[in-house]
Amino acid sequence: MGVDVGVVNINYLPVPGFPVSDFMRELVLGPIYIGDDTDDDDDDCDCWGGGWAYNGLYEYSRDCLEKQANAWANKQNLSGDDRATLLAWLNGLPYRDDLVMLHLSV
Repeated sequence: MGVDVGVVNINYLPVPGFPVSDFMRELVLGPIYIGDDTDDDDDDCDCWGGGWAYNGLYEYSRDCLEKQANAWANKQNLSGDDRATLLAWLNGLPYRDDLVMLHLSV
């Protein structure tokens, strides 16, 4: 049995404005609930990680991050323009094989 070893390099991005900053601040607390009370597999979100002292390290699939963002945008009643800004910013992240590791700190 092998062991996978990875080195995490953090490349800090410019501090984003609203609505991205508010969305990211909520992600520090952990994944945003996106499902309902059913066992529908369509609501599964491919992410893992954890947080400590106002910091978090999470790996998200592109699809999961988009679902999280849309759920948050709905909860916040974001305008169409703000939702588009948020999704465009997320789409510009440096995904690798449709995955991105985020270090979040507030």
